[in-house]
Amino acid sequence: MEIRAEFVNPFIEAASLVFRQTLEIELIRGKLRIKDTPAPNYEVAIVIGVIGAYKGEVVYSMNLDCAYKMARKLMPGLDDEAVKDEYKDIIGEIGNMTTGN
Repeated sequence: MEIRAEFVNPFIEAASLVFRQTLEIELIRGKLRIKDTPAPNYEVAIVIGVIGAYKGEVVYSMNLDCAYKMARKLMPGLDDEAVKDEYKDIIGEIGNMTTGN
């Protein structure tokens, strides 16, 4: 299986836009890979089904520390316990915004 730019590039561009606008972070593109199953590489994962001209799943995965940092950036008033309670919703919304773009 090969990575097709017309499928991948829109997600990369959307992620760059969302991270720049919401988190004030510039993403650095790393090595891309396609997996046979949408198993995440890190503790935190967002799996979003995509249906349209093509059907599949998009998986965004990150370590827990990264998820906490993103939550703190978007919700600076949260204490540590609140971050642990809320990060899933916050990260899920970032995934929705990225995929929706």
